Amino acid sequence: MSPLLAILMSLAPPAAAAPVPGPGCTIAATKPAPLFVGVTSQSVTVTCPSTGGSSKTAAYVVRVDLAAPGLSFETSGGAKDGLEPELPTAFLLRTGSQVAFNANLFTLCCSYAPPVPAETDLCGLEISGGAILSAWNNAPPPCHGYPFPSSLAVIKGKPAIVAAKAVPAGASVAVTGSHDLVVAGVNVAPPAKKGDEFFGPNARTVVGLSSGNGTLWVAAVSRETSSGLTLPQAAQMLMLLGAANAINLDGGGSTSLAVDAGGGKARLLNVPSHSVTPCSFSSGGGCERYVGASFGIHAQPLSRVRR
Repeated sequence: MSPLLAILMSLAPPAAAAPVPGPGCTIAATKPAPLFVGVTSQSVTVTCPSTGGSSKTAAYVVRVDLAAPGLSFETSGGAKDGLEPELPTAFLLRTGSQVAFNANLFTLCCSYAPPVPAETDLCGLEISGGAILSAWNNAPPPCHGYPFPSSLAVIKGKPAIVAAKAVPAGASVAVTGSHDLVVAGVNVAPPAKKGDEFFGPNARTVVGLSSGNGTLWVAAVSRETSSGLTLPQAAQMLMLLGAANAINLDGGGSTSLAVDAGGGKARLLNVPSHSVTPCSFSSGGGCERYVGASFGIHAQPLSRVRR
């Protein structure tokens, strides 16, 4: 090679990386049903290519219009409660939330009925009532070395997905996902890893925000009709719903999406993955798991806006 050619090649821009094929999933969603002011729910069927054809996975989605009046947010824990494992349905009733779902991965899994551990440890950042209960770099062995890069945080009353280590000190609430799923409209979810069930297909709880943070989606992926979704498939589902940024929270048997059913009762939109006896809260033949952290959404009842 001539010296001139070598110089020209060194100045040339690097070749573009080959695009990573998307998971090729499509969704079919039911008409959104109003739950509370600014909050709707819908069932989604996610159809993805699979060996020998396609798989159809059920997911249950809560959509929150973040411009709706009367919204507020909280997480489990705090100086009074510590980090005692709790059912998301019990958290919902205790706090008077209208929507609640499981959040961070945690240690000392898994309990479905008392006795439960007096206190657990979380993976990644959790903030409750403005107090940091778990640091952004908290990573005990059960965290599997996952990155826990981004948090769903409430900053000046508004939810945002931000880098966990950059969540400002004034944030009132934060929970943290194991992996980024969508960043600025791009599917960045890691592929499945052989021998690691967490990467799926699996049941999972995922959250996404629209560009500009005007809409929040919470989705519980179920195992009712399939083995669940991989992380890239879950990311594509949220993108098809409209999310520009999204993270993956805890999943598997921890997946719980609870709503206020009125009369001092809670119900799960999803069917929990495991059937266990004894069971503190059962739904559709599945048993809800005690988790280390839950995220709650307070919303006004629809009766306040009906005429």
